[in-house]
Amino acid sequence: MSWVPKLRRFHRWHGLLVSVIVFTSAGSGLMHTWMARAQAPPPPTRPTAALAVGKVILPPSEMCTKAGIDPAQVRSVSLRPIADEPWYQVITADRPMPIYVHGGEVGWTIRPTRGTRQRSPLPRRVARRCSRPIT
Repeated sequence: MSWVPKLRRFHRWHGLLVSVIVFTSAGSGLMHTWMARAQAPPPPTRPTAALAVGKVILPPSEMCTKAGIDPAQVRSVSLRPIADEPWYQVITADRPMPIYVHGGEVGWTIRPTRGTRQRSPLPRRVARRCSRPIT
């Protein structure tokens, strides 16, 4: 009958371990409930800049043709203001990252790929705009 004391010892330590885990989870749940009531909700999202719609010259179909994007592969097209210029963000089925195409007469196309750096006029323009104070 030497296994009975070992079983009791195992049962005691196992019970202590499980009770510590249960009380820790209960305390964490109570703390999160209290934090949700005590903290203010996050501010609502707002657009970062006004979109210069007058600068948009290319419709999405012509933009896809000039940028060399297959219209059958396009999943979504968004118009976004970047450095006060209109840019199309095109998400295609065959690429994991979006393609940015300038919506005006400049005709820039930025095709980001993972693991490579590409020179483009966009980062300098964005850096110049971001260095100004926000009003």
